[in-house]
Amino acid sequence: MNILMALKAINTAADTTHPESTIVQTAQWMVQSGHIYPAIAAPPYTPAPYGPLFYLGLAAIGHVANGGYELRLLLRAIAFGSYILTGLVAYSLARRLGTSKSAGILGGAMTLAAPFVAYWNVSARPDFPALLLSLLAIWVIALAEAPAYRSVLLAAIFCACAVLIKQSFIAAPLAIALLLVLSRRFWLLVTFVTTGLLAASLAVAYLLYRGEPVVTSMLIIGRSPLAIKPGLALLYSGFPLGLGVLLLVGACAGSALAANSDRWQFRILCYYFFFSAAITLLTLLQVGSDSNYMFEFWAVASILAVIVIPQGEASWSGFGQPLKLGIALAMGFLAIQSLHAISHPGTKLTNYNYDKLHDLHILSTDPSLTIRGKNPEFLDAFLATILQQRGVWSPSGIIAEIQKQQFDVIFVQGAPHIVVGHHGQAFLSASIVQSINDSYQPLCRTSTMLVMVPRRAGPERFSASDGSSVLGETCDTVPENAALFVKRQNVQP
Repeated sequence: MNILMALKAINTAADTTHPESTIVQTAQWMVQSGHIYPAIAAPPYTPAPYGPLFYLGLAAIGHVANGGYELRLLLRAIAFGSYILTGLVAYSLARRLGTSKSAGILGGAMTLAAPFVAYWNVSARPDFPALLLSLLAIWVIALAEAPAYRSVLLAAIFCACAVLIKQSFIAAPLAIALLLVLSRRFWLLVTFVTTGLLAASLAVAYLLYRGEPVVTSMLIIGRSPLAIKPGLALLYSGFPLGLGVLLLVGACAGSALAANSDRWQFRILCYYFFFSAAITLLTLLQVGSDSNYMFEFWAVASILAVIVIPQGEASWSGFGQPLKLGIALAMGFLAIQSLHAISHPGTKLTNYNYDKLHDLHILSTDPSLTIRGKNPEFLDAFLATILQQRGVWSPSGIIAEIQKQQFDVIFVQGAPHIVVGHHGQAFLSASIVQSINDSYQPLCRTSTMLVMVPRRAGPERFSASDGSSVLGETCDTVPENAALFVKRQNVQP
């Protein structure tokens, strides 16, 4: 089902995840400016929080692609291809651990079947390429009869590339390092660490030589404050009850089996499961987290769950018929719940009509609207707001543009006159909202979007009927004296 949904969505003009349009536009800026990272202290006021290898790849793809549509399609195809390959690597790992062919297929299929993967697997984002490289690192180590210099070197390069694409993918290198420490292969450990650091250092040094703010940008991801209650709520609501319960039970049993195994391939998977679970929990408690932080844990759990199948088959024959029937009914019920969750994803794609935006300068909390206008800027308002609150970014530049009424139209997502937030963190800071209220007046609103235009007298560049046309639903007029405001935020420093 995830694959079918991805194939249907791969060609859509809408963002499949937030903020996909920011990434696409960043690649276009790279081609135009020759710089890997966009400016944040000056236009376009857009932070770039992912690893440097991801942005180097964006730059290369941007030079190959012909325009934004082709670029978006290429980036989505890479993400989707990486997603499919993770299932194949999971299958190969399960087979390497001695499972049957059918059990290996089940492990690969469960890796791909996570209900929360919907649309993430066809989004221009770094998650699945980084996950694929992490799994390949474990696969290379597990493929050898014993850890050797060649496999350790290759695994170190895969791990370095994964972290350089997205910084949170550190579970695989931690698992490999722990295996080498506990097995007392210290020279292999030195080789692994040195190779990984050298590969990462070369990429960072190259960008520093070019004058790129690579270190500052890589540290942005650590600026996100904690949002403990929303993070735990996301874990509770996002982790599927059906397949998730079956998977978690199987993975815990598989982890216990692997921890006591004499085969080091089993033990490394146990370590990987532990580190991926810990990192998943820690990252979910960040204010900017979403279900994509569960991908690695789910993949490792899928592999571990199927290695207990032979032991389960041996125990099954000793169960009485009533117990067998009860287990079968429970598993069937959980499987049906999972099928329903996969076929009814919580995320719905929002398609807009962009024809009336091409000649306008736009400010929006939805970057898919902003990039359709002229000279797009401020494409990740959410992250910029966090950086402002942390005291590492000043909004003075964007506020000056707002006060000069340089934007022809402003689109703000949220409930009536309330700026939308995520995990208690608003997409716009109070100072930016105040400048908008001072210089712009509400034009109209839909159920999810407030449209504002400059207060200055002059020719009307955007009307309520234009708002209805762009947003795809009736944009009702609102009083001119209505104000936009931000709810009290529920995050911890």
